[in-house]
Amino acid sequence: MSGQRDGEEALRIRKRGPLTILTINRPDANNALDDAVRGALLRACDRIAADEETGAVLLTGAGNEAFSTGYDLPQLAALTPAEAEALARTARTVCERLAGLDVPVIAAIKGACIGAGLELALHCDIRVARGDARFGFPGIGLGLPPGSAAVDRLGKLIGMGPASALFITGGVITAERAFMLGLVTNVVGIAEFDPAVMDFAGHIAALPRTALLQLKRMLKAAMLGAVPETVGAEALRRAFDEGEAGERLRAMFGGPAPGSAIH
Repeated sequence: MSGQRDGEEALRIRKRGPLTILTINRPDANNALDDAVRGALLRACDRIAADEETGAVLLTGAGNEAFSTGYDLPQLAALTPAEAEALARTARTVCERLAGLDVPVIAAIKGACIGAGLELALHCDIRVARGDARFGFPGIGLGLPPGSAAVDRLGKLIGMGPASALFITGGVITAERAFMLGLVTNVVGIAEFDPAVMDFAGHIAALPRTALLQLKRMLKAAMLGAVPETVGAEALRRAFDEGEAGERLRAMFGGPAPGSAIH
């Protein structure tokens, strides 16, 4: 496994075969998202978009206490209103860049996943939670509304009723409740979490790349609510033309190669 340095260690980047692992590296601050982390995430997304060897991305937080507790509050406290608006726009850009990656992105969530940290996780394709994970937008108690990208994304994932309750009350829910709502897809015990997540993400990263890219394209279109009627047919054609589908099927069931003569 190789390592790279980015953002003065604000974000650790590792490669494990076709899996790229991004670790928010501010454990002493519960992985709060400051300017260094946001900048490093944007650069990492650019790097991943240009990397044809990456099949999937795993996003997590350093240490055992938090995936991320959201905005760095001491930094936020020093901002003017205009600077706060600019920060929120940058935070949304980070989320959109993460969601816009061509490969699947998996969030491995342990401990607190709060505020802008949860907003970041919402823009991943799959969320896997450790048994002690907890989720919410408690900023309303400080007079802080959630980012607009969080409202839209959470409402689509779990429905506007439960989403509205979370936002308005500022309540925090357990991993089990998050699983029941459909916010996370798996809840894994604390002892098994790290190896189970690595196996899960590694399996996804090793799937046929062309098929993964086409599937991610369809999922992005579905999240936006506008899936062209031709997208499925085009995806299947590309899986045969650019990917391994035809070759794998012929290896399993036999049959002539495309363009070969049939007598």
